[in-house]
Amino acid sequence: MHPGPTTVRANEPLQPLVERMTRADVDGILVTDPEGRLLGLLDRHDAETTLRQKPA
Repeated sequence: MHPGPTTVRANEPLQPLVERMTRADVDGILVTDPEGRLLGLLDRHDAETTLRQKPA
């Protein structure tokens, strides 16, 4: 039996999500709304780029 896909909520902070994705060695994670409906896919590379460009 395979576990279901990992999902996150759209309002979760980006930095901890990227750290979690890096530890789990995944390149993408599903983003859902509070009812569990799919909103999109968070790409680790894009998220890392966004964090690097974010002003301190």
